[in-house]
Amino acid sequence: MLGECQTLLLNISLQDRSSDRWQWHPDADKGYIVRGAYQLLTSQDAVTLDDAACLIWHSQVPLK
Repeated sequence: MLGECQTLLLNISLQDRSSDRWQWHPDADKGYIVRGAYQLLTSQDAVTLDDAACLIWHSQVPLK
C-alpha cells in the first residue's frame, strides 16, 4: 500500500505561498458541476457505463 500511495503522490508538488483548493480536472475553468460529472460518467464505454449507472441512479434516493 505504501508503494501505491507513493505513486499517487508522485506528481504532487507542494507550494508554500499558495493556498490549497480543490480542482475538478475534467474542467478546470468552470470547476465542478453536476452536468460535467454526469457527462464524464456516461461518456465511458458500455462496461463502465453499467458500473456508473448505480452511482448516477442510486436506488435509495427519492425521485423528487
